[in-house]
Amino acid sequence: MDYSFIRETFNQDQSNNYVLSIQLEPDGFSFYMGHKESLNSNLYFFYRRLENTEIESLTRELSNFKEFDNITFYKTIIIYHTDNFCLIPVEFYNTANQIHYLRLIQTLPEDICIYSSDIQGIKAKVVFYLPEELNGLIKVKFPSSIILHSACPAINFGIHKTGKSCIAYYYGSSISIAVFDKEELKLFNVYP
Repeated sequence: MDYSFIRETFNQDQSNNYVLSIQLEPDGFSFYMGHKESLNSNLYFFYRRLENTEIESLTRELSNFKEFDNITFYKTIIIYHTDNFCLIPVEFYNTANQIHYLRLIQTLPEDICIYSSDIQGIKAKVVFYLPEELNGLIKVKFPSSIILHSACPAINFGIHKTGKSCIAYYYGSSISIAVFDKEELKLFNVYP
């Protein structure tokens, strides 16, 4: 199932003034585009829901999506949603130990590329991985992209709320929950 929205002011020739945000998840992918000066200026939105939630299906469908191939954007951000991650406080984080952090919580597949993303508001890193096939495709289609875990925007959004709050994001086959109390993260997890 596809859904798309294109604002009449969208001009592909002005792509160097736009930020492209791509969200990848087992159930599908979405593309959101806003102006670099005002990211809330929704110029373009596309969502494709996949019936098959295997990573090969996501990789194939993303490969076949040619809408923004060979276009340079001001910035491209890829947000990868997976329940295969680990939050590490910065005082305990060491880049050389990334694979060990992930091995604490699961058996890792063979061909992966490990990433870490800063979560400034809580002084932590989120460590996660992408399958090598998907990572290779991203590097070809969006070579200068920034790759983040979906925990980053979820936690950064909620950390500035005063009082107690709970933020939930629904992703088709999973839900992420972030619980805050007075600008302090109490819980973040992705539940399949």
